Amino acid sequence: MNYEYEFVRHIESTSLKFFFVSMTHRLYHWHNDIEILMVVDGSVILETGNKKYTLSKNDIFILNSNEVHSLSKTNETNTILAIQFDPKFCKAYFPQLQRIIFTSQYITEKTRKLCWTELSRYMLQIVKEYNKKDKCYQLKLMSTLHLMICSLIENLDYEDTSEKKLSSQQKNIDRLNHIILYVKENYMSKITLKSIAEKENLDMYYLSHFIKKHLSISFQEYLNKVRLEKAVDLLMRTDMNMLDICIESGFSDYRYLNKMFVKEFGCTATEYKKLNENSKSKIPEFQDELQSEVIHNDKALEVFIKHLEQNNLIL
Repeated sequence: MNYEYEFVRHIESTSLKFFFVSMTHRLYHWHNDIEILMVVDGSVILETGNKKYTLSKNDIFILNSNEVHSLSKTNETNTILAIQFDPKFCKAYFPQLQRIIFTSQYITEKTRKLCWTELSRYMLQIVKEYNKKDKCYQLKLMSTLHLMICSLIENLDYEDTSEKKLSSQQKNIDRLNHIILYVKENYMSKITLKSIAEKENLDMYYLSHFIKKHLSISFQEYLNKVRLEKAVDLLMRTDMNMLDICIESGFSDYRYLNKMFVKEFGCTATEYKKLNENSKSKIPEFQDELQSEVIHNDKALEVFIKHLEQNNLIL
């Protein structure tokens, strides 16, 4: 699992990537790409900035470049289609895309019918073209991407940010990356806000405010979430006992671990395992449990396309 900047590998000879994912929990991360999420099945909780959304089936959400966000499951399984693209790919003829910050991000069929219809069609067209992979499929993918971006700009509210503001945002992202990397590498140890402030040569109260502003939770809450994600991973992938899971994930004792499970999932660690060990996605055959991503193979994509067509999402 990554907790920091995500490097996106695009489809060969293009500036985009798509994948299907069944999400359990993905901690705060960001990437330079703009990302469009569409919930294919179930529902998912998305946190970004100081806002928390519960996305339901067929909902679409736009994540801006370098926007810090996290994802977690609800009480049902989910399948999400994600399309990522580099906003710099068209800098020769539409450089302003790099500066655009979409302020209308949550799109449903009811609230923004035209935009939802167009984006659904373009997103699923990308899946179909990739699945067919004819001799000029890369051209078709990029052509559809251009149409999708036009739809975003024509239908959604956005801000055209200044170079100065972008530079400031990048400095904040770099600082946040240092902090998150430190937590990732030291979550098993006793780490404090004070120790990180000293490492970053920052005032502790400023750092506390900085983390709260960019992650929308306190430092201790973030540290607990990192440890909890590790505990969930060990609980579901191994046969380790609870004491060893506590030690490996950095929790002081089993009672505190259980307290975090109840707070986050509404059940104890043991109950969580029982509830989820037999949980299956509606299209489970191609799910990679370690990466929580559906593998890009022809059979998998054919199943998803058929599923989406049956739900009238391919127009």
